Amino acid sequence: MTNGPLLVIAAGGTGGHMFPAQALAEEMLSRGWRVKLSTDDRGARYAGGFPDAVDVEQVRSATFARGGALAKAAVPLRIAGGVLSAVPAMRRDRPAIVVGFGGYPSIPALTAAMLLGLPRMIHEQNGVLGRVNTAFAPRVGMVACGTWPADLPKG
Repeated sequence: MTNGPLLVIAAGGTGGHMFPAQALAEEMLSRGWRVKLSTDDRGARYAGGFPDAVDVEQVRSATFARGGALAKAAVPLRIAGGVLSAVPAMRRDRPAIVVGFGGYPSIPALTAAMLLGLPRMIHEQNGVLGRVNTAFAPRVGMVACGTWPADLPKG
């Protein structure tokens, strides 16, 4: 294990978020960085292609896209639980940067990094920013895009 700086990658959902995150993980490992993937249980199922050197940390999260009214009402509580577990983990690990790749599972890590004043950026792989990346774009130091979006949020 290297003693290099730590990169926390926050991604979740499907392969569309995870494959670009995996590419960044592989590149940064080759440069001597340590890498941790912060995702939910669904995202962890897509993490099998990540190098073994990547630590996978599962956090609580949820999406408004599935479930009935009760499940949707619980989404903010589940995300808050993820943030509450991510804050002490980041205090302990002291990442050099947190990079979000979108999807609701990226909210806890990006929010914790914001609360702790840690450097953060997001990556958008689509031509239109998703909901989570749209919300965080004004709150990060950099937005990286595979295809430059038509519109970016102000800020």
